[in-house]
Amino acid sequence: MPKIHTIATDNTITGTDKLLGSDGAVGSANATRNYTMSGISSYVLSQTDTNTFKTIEVAGQADIVADVNADTLTLVAGDNISIATDASTDTITITGINTSYTAGDGLDLTGTTFSVDSTVVVTSGAQTIAGAKTFSNTITGSIDGNAATVTNGVYTTGDQTIYGVKTFDDVISGDIDGNAATVTNGVYTTGDQTIGGAKTFSSTIIGSIDGNAGTVTNGVYTTGNQSIYGVKSFPDGIAVPGFDFTTSFGSIEEAKVIITTANLISLNGGGNYTLISSPGSNKMIVPISIVAFLNYNSTTYNFSEDLYIGLEGLVGANPEQYFTKVRSQLVNSVANKFEYAPQVFANDHIEVGTDTALVLHATAGNNVNTGNSDLVLNILYRVVDLTT
Repeated sequence: MPKIHTIATDNTITGTDKLLGSDGAVGSANATRNYTMSGISSYVLSQTDTNTFKTIEVAGQADIVADVNADTLTLVAGDNISIATDASTDTITITGINTSYTAGDGLDLTGTTFSVDSTVVVTSGAQTIAGAKTFSNTITGSIDGNAATVTNGVYTTGDQTIYGVKTFDDVISGDIDGNAATVTNGVYTTGDQTIGGAKTFSSTIIGSIDGNAGTVTNGVYTTGNQSIYGVKSFPDGIAVPGFDFTTSFGSIEEAKVIITTANLISLNGGGNYTLISSPGSNKMIVPISIVAFLNYNSTTYNFSEDLYIGLEGLVGANPEQYFTKVRSQLVNSVANKFEYAPQVFANDHIEVGTDTALVLHATAGNNVNTGNSDLVLNILYRVVDLTT
């Protein structure tokens, strides 16, 4: 190795500076030679006790090469990595941060990947859901497919007991066995029932039938007008509360009128109580016979005057204005009392009119404020038709 001599005139050595030195040969062979800095550098780096790395290589990455003499290599910690240095021991410790993960409810953890557990109901995508699911609120949206079971629903197959009223908008197709608990608009075989509308029976009705028929075919009605043909034999006497028949001289009718306490007291100071309604246009009521009966209760009336029977609007206290009268002695009686009230023909005539009701009349001066008995009038009369 040649010896290096310093240059007294220049303290700075550059790469192009030359140094003087001996080649180290023995004797006369020793010579002085010039050496440059590049040659010295190559020599120093080639020695075995001065091993160094100029280039840092990482597979798949760009090489890190020292740019200048005494360049600095910087180590940077990445995610989940920590780097610690110890200057006293000249050591660098690189540590990976190991974080432990645990899957929560409804989650799966495979490696470092989280996913939704298969038992959780997702909001989108197709999914098969097993087990009973209870929804506390109404389900909004379209539900396709068939439910495995139906709670309180009607099944399409199998036996089933169905409770409650069921309304079918269309005709039921198929065989229906058993008995309905109730029948809408149907006739029951037991129990009371009101049946409306005309019912036609193709066979004879067997059993007892109570009540009244709405209509009778070829029968005698108990109310209303009716024409009866053929000879009718009655083994017993005919008893009717009133009758109405037409003869060649007009219609003859009978009426039983019960005048209550309230109606009689209402005649205080005058007024009318209708006994028979108006017969209609061009028709007139003509009494034939009137029987009055006081059905005494407990308190006597105190009528101050008689009561008159005549046509409404015409009747008054004058004889020519009324057919007959009910005397105050009758209505003021202290016991049951009958009285036949014949017709009165004062001055050989009575004022009459058509389309006029028959009334019980109290004059304006008639006063009454006590009494509690019914007055019953049985009236036999004609309805005369004056139509020409």
